[in-house]
Amino acid sequence: MSKTNFSVQEMELLVNLVEKYKHFLNCKITNAVFNKKKEEAWDSLTTDFNAASLYERLAAMGALIEPLPCRFDCDYVYETAVSSGTQDFSDSDLCGESAVVQVDESIFTPDDHPLDETLPVKQDLQKTRETLCSTPLTTAPQIRKSKRKPNDSVKTAEALAEAANARKVAVERDYEQIAQFREEEHRATMTYQKREHFLKMKVLKAKLEHYNLLNKKIKFELEKEN
Repeated sequence: MSKTNFSVQEMELLVNLVEKYKHFLNCKITNAVFNKKKEEAWDSLTTDFNAASLYERLAAMGALIEPLPCRFDCDYVYETAVSSGTQDFSDSDLCGESAVVQVDESIFTPDDHPLDETLPVKQDLQKTRETLCSTPLTTAPQIRKSKRKPNDSVKTAEALAEAANARKVAVERDYEQIAQFREEEHRATMTYQKREHFLKMKVLKAKLEHYNLLNKKIKFELEKEN
């Protein structure tokens, strides 16, 4: 829908379609859900407009389209024999050896009529039967299935087993390294905590001795005053 010059009918159609989808197009919410709905509304509007306008243009151009010749049209006019009465035919006339079909060669093209002389009906039927009886029935071609060699499947299974074992060994090695790292980390943490606890206790002990000395000093001064 990239055109800018619209006819009156197209403008009316476009206004009606916009009114139809205006509850999506006028939405002020800009999240992903409503943006997707807006895109779907524009796509639907474009599809409806193109379909309706194309139909109207084709309907307007219908009178200008001339009928095209069909490749199945016949180039010849066949005349049918018209008889006012009935004709009697005997079996000998139909099935006799001298019964010959006369064909008007003017209705055929050279490609459609390769023979230059007429053939008896009975002989033609007899040749057709002999051809059908002598033609052997065709059988479907046999497709040979490719077989894998046993060694290939064994080698493939062995390669898969080796790959699985190597992957298992690598995973076990990784687990061992992770466990060893965690053990060393735990050991270092415990050593740090023990050292920290020792220093804290040493500081508390020093403070306690300091307070004891202060108490003794205060008691000594009180006794001296008395």
